Amino acid sequence: MRASRKARSIPRLMNSAFFAVTVLTVILLNIYPRIYTKRLLCIATENSAKMFTDNVAEHISDYYNASGYVDTVLGQGSRRIILTDPSGLIIFDSAKEYNRTGSYLLTKEIIRALDGEEHLDTRLEHRRFTSEIIRPIYKNGELYGVITVLSYDFDAVDEYSRTCSVFFFISLLIGLLPFVAAAIISRDFSKKTADVYRGIQNIQERKYGQKIGLSSNDTFGQLAQGIDLASMKLREYDETTRRFVSDAS
Repeated sequence: MRASRKARSIPRLMNSAFFAVTVLTVILLNIYPRIYTKRLLCIATENSAKMFTDNVAEHISDYYNASGYVDTVLGQGSRRIILTDPSGLIIFDSAKEYNRTGSYLLTKEIIRALDGEEHLDTRLEHRRFTSEIIRPIYKNGELYGVITVLSYDFDAVDEYSRTCSVFFFISLLIGLLPFVAAAIISRDFSKKTADVYRGIQNIQERKYGQKIGLSSNDTFGQLAQGIDLASMKLREYDETTRRFVSDAS
């Protein structure tokens, strides 16, 4: 009985191992494509935001006349533009619902921009890719202030979701194929193992002559043939012994 239980436990261990490999494969094939796709879309959104910011910064000649030009370029996408003077005072904010014109904006990024350092950050948040560019503006070699451009790309999120879905189904298919193959192999292994152990148990219980009937050409088949032969020899020996005992009595 212990041997039979061990025989049944081997396929279970094989199934568990293949299941773990399948899960690991699906996870790994999803993590890297997601990271890579997200990075590519961030770069694309970032480059678009850079070009837009360069365009705006180049054509702004006067902060107080900036609104007319900004209104004409905002149609290129969903964006927010904030202009501040060298003191950090907001003199233009394109967001009507969050308009902060007249107030001060002195974040650490703005302060660094006033010192000549450009800030660039692209991230995925709230189902959109957001690029934030904070750049100092110079005119005739003098600092005129800071431009902050927030670009929102919703289409990139849809592309990201579709790409992730495709990679998920591909990874699932790749992961399931070896698992299904392992299940078939494991079932065959389990059946042959059980047949061999049944033959051994028959010998232990003195049920000689009962063939396993396993005709495969692999190691299990050779082992089964050997057990069948041993069982037949033991039956012959047992019958001979019984006749000898009967004749002697």
